[in-house]
Amino acid sequence: YDGVVNSMRHSSRCVIQMSETEESNNEAIRRPNVNKYKSQRSVLSSRKKDVTPKEINELFTRSGWTPRDEGKWKTALEMTYCVVSARLFKDQKLVGFARATSDLGLNATIWDLAVDKDLPDPMLMKRNIITYILKEIRLELPGCSVALISRPEDVELFESLQFVADPDGIRAMALIDDDYPLML
Repeated sequence: YDGVVNSMRHSSRCVIQMSETEESNNEAIRRPNVNKYKSQRSVLSSRKKDVTPKEINELFTRSGWTPRDEGKWKTALEMTYCVVSARLFKDQKLVGFARATSDLGLNATIWDLAVDKDLPDPMLMKRNIITYILKEIRLELPGCSVALISRPEDVELFESLQFVADPDGIRAMALIDDDYPLML
């Protein structure tokens, strides 16, 4: 999956691909995310057991995304290579989430980046989550190509993190089944 979609005209998201390798961290850990917004201070975790399908759906609703079937979420989480979640210090509320799938050799794809819109700086939280998940991927899968499924309004953020839309004109496509909602 070397390609990317700059815009799926009929969809609310696009795909962009990481262009360069980043430094990686040592292990899947929980670490504080301390920033200038006291009400946004959170703990980031890369442990799958730290999130539930119900919590993810609640976050999706607050993020403006359509919730998904909890049974399908359970399966998706089991099959997911890596997750990153963010919980507020003050009340442990889930305010950020992303996951990555991989063939464990050549490619990884980051999906489902969701951040609570009510945070003082949601883009900062998105940046922290993506940076963390990239470190996890780079640690375990050095040299692996990384693609990203994203909303168009996040493209500028991802480009600032060295993702490139449509590298060499390569584009990804989605097959749409009219009987089922698009859940990229």
